[in-house]
Amino acid sequence: MGTDANGRSVGEQRWLVVVAVIVVIAAIAAIVIVQRGRHERGGGTFTTMPTTTEDPSTTTEPDDVSETQIFAVGDGVTVEAPPGALSDGAEIVGEQVQLVEGPGELFDVVSGPIELSVVSGRLEAPVTVVFDLPDPRRFVPPDEDDPVVVALHEHDGELEAAPGEWSGSTYRVALSEFSSISLWSVAWGKVTAIFKDLLSTLSGGLYQDVDEPECTGPDAEDRVTVANPDGPLLWCTELADDETVTVRVANRRRYTLMLDSSAGTSEKLSGTGSAEFLSEWVSSLAGDSVVALAPGDGAVFTVPPKTEATVTSTYDGLAHSATSLLVSIDFIVAIAGFVPFLDKDAVAGKLETVEVLNCAAQNTREGDPSVSLVVQILTVCFNENVIKGAVGTVAAALIGPILASAGMLNSLVSYGQAGFDLIVKGTSDTTITISAAPIEPTSDPGSGCGDTGPWPTCDDEGPPVYFAWLGASFSFPSWSSCNATYCIAGIDGAVLVTRLSPLEDLGTIPLDADPVTALAGAGLTRREVVEVLQPGDP
Repeated sequence: MGTDANGRSVGEQRWLVVVAVIVVIAAIAAIVIVQRGRHERGGGTFTTMPTTTEDPSTTTEPDDVSETQIFAVGDGVTVEAPPGALSDGAEIVGEQVQLVEGPGELFDVVSGPIELSVVSGRLEAPVTVVFDLPDPRRFVPPDEDDPVVVALHEHDGELEAAPGEWSGSTYRVALSEFSSISLWSVAWGKVTAIFKDLLSTLSGGLYQDVDEPECTGPDAEDRVTVANPDGPLLWCTELADDETVTVRVANRRRYTLMLDSSAGTSEKLSGTGSAEFLSEWVSSLAGDSVVALAPGDGAVFTVPPKTEATVTSTYDGLAHSATSLLVSIDFIVAIAGFVPFLDKDAVAGKLETVEVLNCAAQNTREGDPSVSLVVQILTVCFNENVIKGAVGTVAAALIGPILASAGMLNSLVSYGQAGFDLIVKGTSDTTITISAAPIEPTSDPGSGCGDTGPWPTCDDEGPPVYFAWLGASFSFPSWSSCNATYCIAGIDGAVLVTRLSPLEDLGTIPLDADPVTALAGAGLTRREVVEVLQPGDP
């Protein structure tokens, strides 16, 4: 075997060549790996050589200078790594990624999501993500002064809220681990629309879950007179064999009512609405004489024979307090409905707590009279612990700024308060008069006026539209008598019965028929029979 000029054998020369080739290949591979680590994320990746700044906390000793590294990771987004936060040679990179699931339609993305990672090393201490937002006034709630944004980052596949703070026109968020991070603001216009819709529904809409009261046996409708029949109560009646009258009522509005009965007995029914807990709370404050009906709640009033009673529905200060609490809960639940990972029904149940009730009662007694109770309850009673317990940490971070924005809420309530007061208070008061004594005509047969027995032939009354309707059919009565719903009239030797609204001919009755029996057969109640047969002044 030969040797080279240095005295190496041919075998040794071949081995050196192989080693040299391996070294060259390894060097090329290392360069490729480094380049891939910096650029494989594509054009959306930001990788820069870190700049350094002198840490203001250091001393003036020349040998004691620490440095903060700053990495640009996105448009207007940087990461500040204080000394010791990164291992030697490590760099931070960021990549704009697609949003898989955001917090919902009530929130607008401000920046991101940006996926952060460390290359050529590791993260050893928290760093600060800095979002440069030149116009933070865009994120200020209506009638407020300070901007509001929320940072969300991913941890173990779940979104988490990251606390941050404003510093001039930048928002700074501390992170101790890397994944995706995004910045969100509240879509205040959409929140405003939810609140206005809620007030509109409250003032006039039926409560969605209310059931019609159910009565059995003969009805006692002719024993009951209702003022404001289109008001907030649904009702039905029962007549027992001993003339006891029972009236069952249900609150069909989305606000709380106070019912007071002047006689008989009353019983609160199990509520069918989601706010059953409210009526128990209000009843405990109102005392035994008043029945508080939350939306969907019902009650039974029983009037013994030969007596008369009234049931009066009102909307007063205590009812307003309960309504304010209900509005507050409905508002939070409505907002929660726009957060995709929340169950509205579960949220509603978790908001109904003794802590909140006691807080609402306290605000009712001691609250600022210049501020809406809705605002006081939202901003005071639904504190951080209550909200977190109902919706979780992430949703609380999103919903919390909305509830804390007392200026916005107060402006919304003020916007709808005048109309709310007018509509609710103007339509809530109603009185049900219940008579458990049989109602009989005040005149015996033959005691009417004129020559036709019990009929009121001396009367000539009725609205103009009634006479116009008769004239259009060439019917000209010799006498007529009306109440608010029906008219009777003498035409062609018989008695014509007419409903007024809508105008409808119900047929004729012979003059020699028993008026009470015949009119009841035409559909008139006992009270209506009395009213149309009662003769006026002859």
